[in-house]
Amino acid sequence: MSDPTAAARELASLREKNTRLAAALADARSQLTQLGQQLEAWRRSPLTQVPVLEVDLTERRLTVQEGPVVRSVPAAGHLVLGTLGPGTWVALDAHAVAVDVVPGPSTGELGTVKEIVDETRLIVATTGGGERVVRRSRALHGAQVEIGATMRFDPRTAVATEVLVRRDVEQLLTPQMPDVDFTDIGGLDHLVTQIRQSIELPLTHPELFARYQLATTHGVLLYGPPGCGKTMIAKALATSLARGVRSRAGQDVTGYFLAVDGPELLDMYVGESERKIRAVFARARELAAAGHAVVLFFDEMEALFRTRGSGISSDMETTIVPQLLAELDGVTALGNVRVIGATNREDMIDPAVLRPGRLDLKLRIPRPDLSAARDIVTKHLPLTVPLDPSVPGHGEGQRAHLADAVVAGLRTHPRLAAHISGAMLAQIVARAKLSALLAETRGEASGLRLTDIEVALAQEAAQLADLLGDTPTPGLPNLGPAPELDA
Repeated sequence: MSDPTAAARELASLREKNTRLAAALADARSQLTQLGQQLEAWRRSPLTQVPVLEVDLTERRLTVQEGPVVRSVPAAGHLVLGTLGPGTWVALDAHAVAVDVVPGPSTGELGTVKEIVDETRLIVATTGGGERVVRRSRALHGAQVEIGATMRFDPRTAVATEVLVRRDVEQLLTPQMPDVDFTDIGGLDHLVTQIRQSIELPLTHPELFARYQLATTHGVLLYGPPGCGKTMIAKALATSLARGVRSRAGQDVTGYFLAVDGPELLDMYVGESERKIRAVFARARELAAAGHAVVLFFDEMEALFRTRGSGISSDMETTIVPQLLAELDGVTALGNVRVIGATNREDMIDPAVLRPGRLDLKLRIPRPDLSAARDIVTKHLPLTVPLDPSVPGHGEGQRAHLADAVVAGLRTHPRLAAHISGAMLAQIVARAKLSALLAETRGEASGLRLTDIEVALAQEAAQLADLLGDTPTPGLPNLGPAPELDA
């Protein structure tokens, strides 16, 4: 039988322990409440937001920059330091303790990557014309950063935080896949042959070029009046190069055409035009590295690469031309890339751009003579275009008769002959087709007629005369001098 006294003592002891536990629990609850209030006070009180420069995992301290001052601060126990690094931002409380991770700013300065020093550092060219060594932020560790890329960086901490895609450059870097062939070009057979011998033969017969120790032609300058086929030749070359590489390598190869207008590269900010040039050549190298044939076409070269020292105000060509020269000197390493420049003012281009070894082949694309004009017109009158039975001849003979009619019309309109171009001839044929179409809608004919050619020639001649100021605009009466206005 148990002792009642011992049981009473044990019960009293348990009651005492329960009382102490209840008191301890109440004390813990009070401390938790106080800590929660303190944390809430931290969150509600003004906090200083600063960028992190370094993280010391052993001491649980952060090196931060507060204004111009770099200091070391302790980190609160709940912060996970493994997620912090250069470029991240933290909030400091009133006691200079890092208590929270906060989003960093989405703004900053822009720079162009000129050199990758190592895994953590980059050399960037700033918009002011200088250079800076910057560190990669934690977000950029392991990210692929290429030469010429645009970086957003914090100028105070010299930390690069983001790689930006510039829309203006992306538009320049979008390649075309032209469907133009050399057979589509009329009146320039001798020039086409010369271009193909200089550009295609090194791809189709590399062993012969090595045997004769001949250098490959990587650059061509096409110059002459506008509208005479310079752009078409460049596009056809891209198609032809792809065909040549495909036949040699026995694999599927695409011909890409990167067209860049000179004015598109101009930029008011120092270093921006050079950045765009580097980006365009980098894109060409990227496509060529994948085995494709690339034609890099610079139109209106005189707008960018004019003779140094000839500028009226800024002389920006003093920095743009050397950038192009550096890229052209490295073009031999581009493999399947060919650079073609086009201009109407070859006399304005810097001589260093035109010297042998850069743009080796220089071809004048002239205005078509009458024989070339006949060939061009025939190209724009395929068998699929309906012809009216009134046109003399049959099949190809009818088309030849219409082409002869255009050539005869050029003799009738001397102004047209003086300004003749492939683009003008294409426009004349297009006008004639539209005239035939309208006549068919009226039930007057069915197909292209000689009358339509005559109408098109007259319209083109009248438009050209009006443009050149040779004749007054018809339909506008002479109203005499303007009346004086009352005061």
